[in-house]
Amino acid sequence: MSRAGETSPLGLPPGLLLGAGADSAYRVCTPRLRPGDLVLFHTDGLVERRVPAEALLEQVTATLSAFTAAPGEQTLGRLRELLHHPNPDDDTCTLAVRVLP
Repeated sequence: MSRAGETSPLGLPPGLLLGAGADSAYRVCTPRLRPGDLVLFHTDGLVERRVPAEALLEQVTATLSAFTAAPGEQTLGRLRELLHHPNPDDDTCTLAVRVLP
């Protein structure tokens, strides 16, 4: 989640990966969002390459922080352009949610 130039991960609930087991139960997370907040959900294809994943995750975090530090005309389409780096080894799915004022 990114707010006013500060980005941090949402807490991961305990349990199996989503969809890993037919009978899995998942705790509901309820983060408090404010106008201007941006939440980015993504698969591992966004940050995993043949380089350390931490480096790419840091790059994504920095991009989100910069994006929310300058609110206004920033659109989610622009965010997609900033984040899109094709991964030849994995598919990537992203879902961005921005809270409107």
